[in-house]
Amino acid sequence: MSGKTFVDAFTAKYLDQGSDDSPSELNDSGIIILCPKNKPSDVILLRRVVLDHEGITNVGDCSQIADKLHHCRELDLSANQLASWSQVEEILKFMPSLEFLNLASTSLSDSSRDGISSICGQMECVKILILNSTRLPWDTAVKLLETFPSVGELHLSLNGYSSIPQSSTATSFSSVRRLYFNDNGVARWSDLAHLGDLFPSITSLFLVKNPLTELTDAIGCHFRNLKQLSILDTALSSWDDIDNLNHFPALVEVQLRGIPLLEGMEEKECRQLVVARIAKLAKLNNSPISGSDRENAERFFIRKYMDAPDKPRRYEELKAIHKNVNKLAHVDMGPITNASLVIRYGSEMVEMDVSTEQNCWQLRKSLATHFEVDHEMIQIFYHDGQYEGGYDEMRDDRANLQWYSVKNGDEILVKDLTERREREARSFWRRSTVRKTTEMSSDLEGGASKSSGQTKQVSERVVKKAATSTPATDDKRMKQLPAKECGHGECSFVEAFVAKYLLEEEEVDLEERYKNPHIHIAVQKKRPDVMLRVAILDQEKITFAGACEHIASKLSNITELDLSGNRLGSWKEVEAIVFHMSRLELLNLASTDLSGEGILANNLHKASVKTVILTATNIPWITVIKAVIPSFPNLEEIHLSLNHFSAVPEPPGPTFVFPKIRQLYFNDNDVQLWSDIIVLGRVFPNLERLYLVGNPITALTVDIGGHFGCLKHLSALNSGLSTWEEVDNLRHFPKLVDAQLRGSRILEDLEEKESRMLLVARLPGVTRLNNSPVSESERETAERSFIRKFMDSTEKPERYEELRKIHRNVHRLANIDLRPIKKVTVTVRYEETSTLMTISTTQTLWDLKKELANKFGLTTSKTRVLYTRMPCGPELLRDHTANLYRYNMRDGDEIVVEKKR
Repeated sequence: MSGKTFVDAFTAKYLDQGSDDSPSELNDSGIIILCPKNKPSDVILLRRVVLDHEGITNVGDCSQIADKLHHCRELDLSANQLASWSQVEEILKFMPSLEFLNLASTSLSDSSRDGISSICGQMECVKILILNSTRLPWDTAVKLLETFPSVGELHLSLNGYSSIPQSSTATSFSSVRRLYFNDNGVARWSDLAHLGDLFPSITSLFLVKNPLTELTDAIGCHFRNLKQLSILDTALSSWDDIDNLNHFPALVEVQLRGIPLLEGMEEKECRQLVVARIAKLAKLNNSPISGSDRENAERFFIRKYMDAPDKPRRYEELKAIHKNVNKLAHVDMGPITNASLVIRYGSEMVEMDVSTEQNCWQLRKSLATHFEVDHEMIQIFYHDGQYEGGYDEMRDDRANLQWYSVKNGDEILVKDLTERREREARSFWRRSTVRKTTEMSSDLEGGASKSSGQTKQVSERVVKKAATSTPATDDKRMKQLPAKECGHGECSFVEAFVAKYLLEEEEVDLEERYKNPHIHIAVQKKRPDVMLRVAILDQEKITFAGACEHIASKLSNITELDLSGNRLGSWKEVEAIVFHMSRLELLNLASTDLSGEGILANNLHKASVKTVILTATNIPWITVIKAVIPSFPNLEEIHLSLNHFSAVPEPPGPTFVFPKIRQLYFNDNDVQLWSDIIVLGRVFPNLERLYLVGNPITALTVDIGGHFGCLKHLSALNSGLSTWEEVDNLRHFPKLVDAQLRGSRILEDLEEKESRMLLVARLPGVTRLNNSPVSESERETAERSFIRKFMDSTEKPERYEELRKIHRNVHRLANIDLRPIKKVTVTVRYEETSTLMTISTTQTLWDLKKELANKFGLTTSKTRVLYTRMPCGPELLRDHTANLYRYNMRDGDEIVVEKKR
């Protein structure tokens, strides 16, 4: 792509009307790969232009496409090869409505301050400017900002600005509210003070991975409007640095994980100390600080330094606030971690020290080792030494011993199941023998016309088989049985397959029935299935393939194979197993260890396979892209969860792209950055469904969506989404219509109804949220509620103005209280007496009658109550069970009490 111009790249992606099936690549086997091109439905009103990683080196004649660029709002030119800012200007002058400009990873180091022409006034619409990793000189960057007078969000990370000179002029950029200045190598806070003078209105400042030390109390005055400060992975090493954050006048949110000061401390203690030291802090590390959190933290702080000789400055301030704080009593509520138990096994009784932090399965294994028995052939029972009750079986293998409240002196009973299992086996074969013997007896004694010949043939066959059976042949037969049948712990795939699906007969002695030790009969064990479609061999302890060619005819019709939970060591063994399965469509290898190295060659070609499950296999990423996926050229769905892919390296070459895969499960891999997820978008460019459940992913930027042009469904449950800006950036996934976002950090403190409303309003393209469809009426309600929520906010989200244009007449809702009045003051008249009474309208008429009867010395049953509300006349109240609020009573109304005649 060397020497491509912007005009050429734009035309090829958005305007070229050639055949949608034009060949784009010819591989070594002579197969032409056709890549369809997705065209915008209306290029004249093109709003977003994404041309990242296009190898653009020149501009070209933009006047040819000027009418197509005129309405562009967002432009992404990241990771191209434009050499100077003058080339960028040639493009921008045709985009008067541009609001978003991304030039990340586009080297502009050749740009000089004098080379920036004045197009000021033409780019007033730009609100977001991304110049990360552009190596743009600092003075040139400052000069460049004059071209964008309305920029509110500025990204200057990874540019090597280790020192920031003070501006020689009084220039400042008051429009900038958010500044990303991460990983620039800044070590002195005095340099950052110059940033505060240059951007006086800044409210959010991100300084991640800058080696900053020694924060002084004079720095805060340079950032009078700063509300959010991110100093993750900096070099702050003193509590004085933390105390000096109090000198930032408006600071309410801080992010400061990964600093040397907090190394070796527990998360809870770190949080309490920081919260206690910074008085105005409302949010720490993306987690809100409630009133109870602050009080607990400040009390903890006082107790921590109560006996210290050198107390922090904050200590006396907090003592004045919390006057009665005393030391806490030390009460150990932790569980017992070790116990001395009495172990009974048969006639043996030993005393053992046992860790109560282990589970029942681990205890059973250790006891089996001690008594030299198979752990699968014993049961364990627990007895509490303080009670006279019996033994409780410890059935749940996953339960810790602490769950049983195990303590010193308790007993564990170990019961051997070997004899019982042998009795059950003998009983089973005895029942089988009786059933088959009965059938044979009916043939021998039935007297049917053909029974005589058949009986003779059966007798001759079984007698001949018995006569030829010798101890030597019996030993040979046992050696030919699968290892699993012979009593060993591990076996090959062939042995497990034969044992489950092909082994037909087993000899049973009929001596007891016929009183003849030489007569045997064959008892059917498994009926062979010639057209076997589904083979399930999970948890069979399979360690290698075996001679699969001997059962090739039985494997040829299998369409689904389940080998989960086995012990295959590498992908080479898998290749040997599936080699003869020409119709295989689904392969499940979950929980089968495939961590073996050295299997990177593609020795398999199975075009029929559509789904492969590699969950919890520990398979290396390089093996997945070099051996697994190329083995299945028509693969559409792959499961790669629980494989510890915390980082996804770039593939070793451009050929590792798999456009046929539509569905990817990548759950619980501990991926933390969306930059790693971008690699998945490049390797699987046509993904339609992506599952990222349980990954603490953060830093979702606007450019991520451009790498997932076909993605329709995204599941990011329990992810690390922590800001609403990240949620807004989901809009940049062009085809995303189905999203699952429950459990995200940003939603932790919100009720379900409010979180759904905010998500629906912010994501206009999503038609299904958290497995629930979004109807048109729900969307309209959510968008109107969103407008009302931020109507009075000083800082409104970007989505707010868009929704105001859609819903023009949205006003605040009137606060109407429809609840009944609970107490009213009325005038009560009885004969010549008149008095004011306050009565509860939640009581019934009968309760009111009793109260009035007691007041005026009457009998409840002989009392009548009339209610008068002006200007209406009196109304006799008859329903004794009715609450008084049903009559809509108000202050000043009148009640007349009469005595029945």
